Amino acid sequence: MNILQHHTNTTNDLITAQAGLLAPLQLMQSLGLTELINHHLPAPKSNRGFAPSLYVQTLILLSHAGGTCLEDVKQLREDDALLNMLDIKQFPSARALGSWLHRLGNDPLAEQGVSMINQQLLRSGLGACKAITLDIDATEIVSHKKSANWTYNNNQGYMPMVGHIAETDQVLRFCRINMNIGR
Repeated sequence: MNILQHHTNTTNDLITAQAGLLAPLQLMQSLGLTELINHHLPAPKSNRGFAPSLYVQTLILLSHAGGTCLEDVKQLREDDALLNMLDIKQFPSARALGSWLHRLGNDPLAEQGVSMINQQLLRSGLGACKAITLDIDATEIVSHKKSANWTYNNNQGYMPMVGHIAETDQVLRFCRINMNIGR
């Protein structure tokens, strides 16, 4: 058996295990998503608030990093190498993300903004498609919130209707349907 010779050295350089998050960030930038979000979603009411695009960017990166709850943003916030690589000063805290999502959910103009953003993203993703197949189905989202109901899979959560475009795997729209099937 041949054993390869190798040497290990120490370094003072910043290192991250999250280097793969650069790909979704670059995709967002190439689609002009930052400008689109900042144009269509409500701006912060103070000069200390984060831009809407940073909230969305954080949620997308959190999802790609395997986060399962808002508290998982702490891993991104504490990764100095990631912050340097992405050229971000700071990610919003879990509390700030939750507050922003709550404010956004109660703002009727935000729904219109999300719709406009979605339309532009769909247009760029569909490219030269002449026809599409729309697949509509409920998607289970497990949650332990007070307002969550029991799903048919015996999990507590939500079952929003989701439209998928079969040709591009894009999500077209989430629709909230109140379903309480009891236990």
